[in-house]
Amino acid sequence: MLSAEKIYEILLDWNFWGKEFKTVIPRDSYRNRLSVFRVPNKIIALSGIRRCGKTSLFYEEMADLAKDPKNILYINFEDDRFGAERSPELIRSALEAYRQHVNPEGECYLFLDEVQTVEGWERWARTAYDLAQVNRIYVTGSSSQLLSGDFASSISGRYLGIDVFPLTFREFLLFNGLNIGSPASILNAKVRILELLDAYLKWGGFPEAALEENDMRRKELLSSYLDTIIYKDIVARHEIRNVKKIKNVVRYFLSNDTLKTNVNSASKSLRINYRTVGDYISYMKEAYLIEELNRYDYSLKKQLASDCKYYCTDAGLVNLAAFSFSEQKGRLLENAVFNHLHRSGESLFFFSGKNECDFLVMKGNKVGTAVQACWEIDGKNREREVGGLLEAMKEFGLQEGFIITYGQEESFSAGGKNIFVIPLWKWLLQ
Repeated sequence: MLSAEKIYEILLDWNFWGKEFKTVIPRDSYRNRLSVFRVPNKIIALSGIRRCGKTSLFYEEMADLAKDPKNILYINFEDDRFGAERSPELIRSALEAYRQHVNPEGECYLFLDEVQTVEGWERWARTAYDLAQVNRIYVTGSSSQLLSGDFASSISGRYLGIDVFPLTFREFLLFNGLNIGSPASILNAKVRILELLDAYLKWGGFPEAALEENDMRRKELLSSYLDTIIYKDIVARHEIRNVKKIKNVVRYFLSNDTLKTNVNSASKSLRINYRTVGDYISYMKEAYLIEELNRYDYSLKKQLASDCKYYCTDAGLVNLAAFSFSEQKGRLLENAVFNHLHRSGESLFFFSGKNECDFLVMKGNKVGTAVQACWEIDGKNREREVGGLLEAMKEFGLQEGFIITYGQEESFSAGGKNIFVIPLWKWLLQ
């Protein structure tokens, strides 16, 4: 165990005692939710893929909570100086050092970054609240296991969770100096918006990558993010010995995102054991690297047995596995549509009948919206794209349907239904 002096030395490097809080570009949707969640005796948990901006949201919340930085204790468990063994004793020792050297009796807002590396943190947090050792506890994690299973049962009813994602397109514009407000301001900035849409589709929405202007450095950033996710959130966490094998599986799913597949077909293509592929898919989902989209069926048994699709959480990571942007642009657009819909929190499915419809958005226990995504509608694909949307609309009694394209805009009636074709940039900014 580290000495109290060493722990205090590490804390000094990360905290803002005697300094100004770090200034970050605000993400108002999360900031507003955090302010609503400031209630007594609740652990506020931010979870999401690495480097999506969770720590920056911490910085925002710190500045909003406390006029004096001495009321904040921030522990970053990614710091290698803490060593390999992470336990609640480390949190207790850090709190003792903080109380001894910084803030003996005042309010304490405790921020625990990447806390999933500390086994038993949730039991310590529950006790800390019960004994009034801190005023509020915030945690972040890069694993969906942060608030599931034993964790959730240990702090049942004591936490409020927020899923954090890479930047929306509107946030991406803001990070690039374009603050979109009124419809008039959108039209006046349309040329710049389209330029940034291309960058968003190509490089994705990780905040640091969005601020980077050099494409080579952007690519290096994204490559380092992917390596960190693989090594820290998958290999180390699940004690995987064959790193080459998991890297091949990751590349396979990033190269085939948006396409229908199943564990069996992936296993055959990769020549890797069926169970191993299934486990690796679970690990990638747990690390928020990919999301699974199931085929809609009234029978849950048939639904689970059907092919599914996988979507990457960020387009920039897809492009790392792609040969060229132009060859992947249709998939990247569909991926952007999925991620935008996924953020809404509604359940999503795809429809497969005689034709296919990319997305069914649930409203309660019913299908509320049908959405098709394609780069453009032309003579080659119009029948397929419109036909798939119409089939889904008729199946679920929908009067309106939507086709999201890169730049086309029109509306028309077909089969007694109303179809709206909307440019991606406009749809993302609605």
